[in-house]
Amino acid sequence: MLRLLGSAGCVSIEAGIESLTVEGREALAKRCRLETEDLALLLIEARRHVPFVQANLIGVDQDEATLVDYWRNRLIAKGVWANAPVPLYPYPSSPSYRAIWGDPDDAAWERAHEHYLRTFAAFSDIQDDRPVPLALLETSCCGGH
Repeated sequence: MLRLLGSAGCVSIEAGIESLTVEGREALAKRCRLETEDLALLLIEARRHVPFVQANLIGVDQDEATLVDYWRNRLIAKGVWANAPVPLYPYPSSPSYRAIWGDPDDAAWERAHEHYLRTFAAFSDIQDDRPVPLALLETSCCGGH
């Protein structure tokens, strides 16, 4: 399937690995059936066929820094971008969103984004600027409509 994706012109794969431990993936309700080593091998194989492959990691207590560093360095050496773990964003309808606010409503995205910006000081190892609040983005585009 990975070879066919590359042959068909796929240029990017973004894989939500999220956590490198079974316990971390369970805490995030990932329902992943593969071992971390199998995930790494699939990402490396994907990179043989697709120009850009990214493994996304979320900062969870279950993943030790030494494991994360080893795993990231290994994948990066094979041409797969693996980000430094980022804070968990409580997407509306996600388990983390529902645990904090319950069912999402019309203000769910704004609420989640404001909470994310208020809770965390750093977001990504490749991002220098702080994200802008959604309300500011919405008023600055399209004449504020």
